[in-house]
Amino acid sequence: MLVPGALRDLPLPMLAAIVICAAIGLIEVAAVRRLYRVRRSEFVLWLAAFAAVALLGVLLGIFVAILLSLGDFVRRVWRPHDAVLGHEDELKGYHDIDRHPTARRIPGLLLYRFDAPLFFANAGYFRRRVRRLVAEATHSVRWVVVAAEPITDIDTTAADMLRQLLDELRQEQVTFAFAFAELKGPVKDRLRRYALFEAVGPDRFFPTIGTAVDGYVDATGTTWGDWGEERPDPARPLPSAT
Repeated sequence: MLVPGALRDLPLPMLAAIVICAAIGLIEVAAVRRLYRVRRSEFVLWLAAFAAVALLGVLLGIFVAILLSLGDFVRRVWRPHDAVLGHEDELKGYHDIDRHPTARRIPGLLLYRFDAPLFFANAGYFRRRVRRLVAEATHSVRWVVVAAEPITDIDTTAADMLRQLLDELRQEQVTFAFAFAELKGPVKDRLRRYALFEAVGPDRFFPTIGTAVDGYVDATGTTWGDWGEERPDPARPLPSAT
C-alpha cells in the first residue's frame, strides 16, 4: 500500500519463473543422453525440434519437427541398408557377408538383399548397386537373385527401373530373378499389374532363397553343397544369425 510502484512488475517475473520451472520438468536429460549415445541422428532431430520450439513457438516448432522427421525417414530409405548374401557353413541360411566374412558365395550367383521398399527415391540407387555388384564380382555372374522379403512396396518408377535393369542384364547374359521369402500378396499383385511378373518369367519367382539357389543349381549344373549336406560339428558353438 505504501510503495505500489516497487511491486507493479512482480507478476511477470513470477509467471516467467513458474513457466521455466514447468518447462525444465519437460526436459528429460537422461533420455537426451541416451539418444546421443545410441542414435546421433535422432539426437540432432531433438536439438532441431527444441530450437524450433524455442525460436518459432510451439505450433511452428512442432510442425518443423514433423517435417524434419519425415525428411530423416526419406533419407534413410533413399540409401537403405543392403547386403550381398553368402552361405555360412556353421549357420543355416544365407547371411550378410560383411557380418559373416567366412560365408561362401555361390559361384556365378549374386544373392542381393535390399532392406527397403522400392520407390522413386531409391530406384536409381538399387539399379546402380546391382550393376556395380555384377561388374565387380570375382566370378562371372550368371544369375542375380534379389532376396525381396524386406521390399514391401514397388511404385511405378521402381517398376520401370526394374524393367530397364532386366533388359540390361539380359543383354549381358545374366538372368534376373526374384527370391521371395514369405511373398507379400499386395506386392505380387502390383508386379502383375506392372506386367513385371511375365517379363521376369513365372519360373523365376521363388518362395525362399533356398529354393532360388536350388533353381540356380539345377539350371546351371553348378556344384554346390547346402547346409543340409554339410552338417556342422554339434560340439562347436553356432555363430549368431544376421
